[in-house]
Amino acid sequence: MAKIGEMTQSKITHMVAALMRDHAEELDEAYLRADDQLSVSFPVKVKPGPRGNEIKVGISFVQSRCKDEIEDAVDENQTVMFEGDAA
Repeated sequence: MAKIGEMTQSKITHMVAALMRDHAEELDEAYLRADDQLSVSFPVKVKPGPRGNEIKVGISFVQSRCKDEIEDAVDENQTVMFEGDAA
């Protein structure tokens, strides 16, 4: 029976560290741009396979934030005075 033992846990830890090293520059940039805090997720998938536990580790974070807003008003009862003013 497969289990998530010390070897699997150690491999997952090393894989997370490798992803952090691989993305260190992007993580630093995202951290400096973060309003309050930077959320970093490491989804981990483990399944039994022919060679033992198959492990997939990912990294997810937002590098930049886009926040925008546009506002307008439309009076449906107003007649169009000039051609092209409807938009």
